[in-house]
Amino acid sequence: AREAFLYLISFIALYITAFSFGALVFAFISKAFPDPLHFSGFSSRGLTTSLAALIIAFPLYLFMARLIGKAAAKDPERRQSKVGKWLTYLTLVIAAGIIIGDLITVLSSLLGGELTTRFTLKAFTILVIAGSIFGYYLWSLQREEREKDEKNAAAKQKPVGVRIFIGAVVTSIALAVVYGLTLVGTPASQRLIQFDERRVSDLRNIVFAIDSYWEQHEALPEQLEDLKDSRYYIQSIADPGTG
Repeated sequence: AREAFLYLISFIALYITAFSFGALVFAFISKAFPDPLHFSGFSSRGLTTSLAALIIAFPLYLFMARLIGKAAAKDPERRQSKVGKWLTYLTLVIAAGIIIGDLITVLSSLLGGELTTRFTLKAFTILVIAGSIFGYYLWSLQREEREKDEKNAAAKQKPVGVRIFIGAVVTSIALAVVYGLTLVGTPASQRLIQFDERRVSDLRNIVFAIDSYWEQHEALPEQLEDLKDSRYYIQSIADPGTG
């Protein structure tokens, strides 16, 4: 039960980290390469959930991986955990499916003449994230198989290339979080954005209500208070910040 708990929390944190990091990179690409065919532009409001998930999930994943590693160092037989292997192979299947789907999408877009820089970078991002997870856990399984027959302690150390890979992953996620936080700004600035969005929504409602009032009375209302009738769907005629 303890192994199931450790591995399940670890892989859940891994999935959240991968999706959140991908969402952040997608937002950065959308900001750098705006698409004229898309009406909705870049918005820093959309980064908050991905940033929060990444800040929580990635350290949790590193912590759980460390716990699992320490337990395996004390008792090498734990490296052959059936729960761990099932979840690892399930992760490999998911990663492989994402890679295959990504390559199919890229080829389909290429044949359809829709291969833009923005799309290419996003497809490459998915390929790198899924490929990194697939490659690391495949190497991890292969190492466990080798350790069955090897008793040399040096053979159980992570190769230099793997340590460089882990360092690159940690650095990339840290840079993404820092850049994302600079785009999002402070909580106070986000609060001001929410007030502006509410103002825009209220103004739109007032416009619709005036149109409806004109259709019914063939005249404009003398004052905005005349629009507070429920027939016109007015929520507020006062500024949400200043009243």
